[in-house]
Amino acid sequence: MEKNDSTWEKNKQPNLTICPKHFCFFWHEKGDSVAKGMYANVEKAMGNLVKVGKSQCGFQYGRCARNQQVEGARDFYEPCEPALEKAGLPDFYFNDPNWNKSEEDRDAYNAYFGIKE
Repeated sequence: MEKNDSTWEKNKQPNLTICPKHFCFFWHEKGDSVAKGMYANVEKAMGNLVKVGKSQCGFQYGRCARNQQVEGARDFYEPCEPALEKAGLPDFYFNDPNWNKSEEDRDAYNAYFGIKE
């Protein structure tokens, strides 16, 4: 089943094997203009824009484990804060709980999802 904004349950932990698509910084929607690679400045990047032909993961330095089109070895998810905020989701919503870096982050994650340690 394809997930979209209306099917993510706000206070239920998401399945981390499902790509969150536009909630990830690396997701490219069909028709987007992107500059692949690294550039010295914004002007050079803007001069190398190409149109995206199909919606897909745009991470170019490895295969993400959440990308169901390919088998990946690592989770490269990076939160897209504007999309998360628009949907009313916290910036940590799709984060792997095992990667919470601080006690404060872990406490916020657990409180949001109602997890008791």
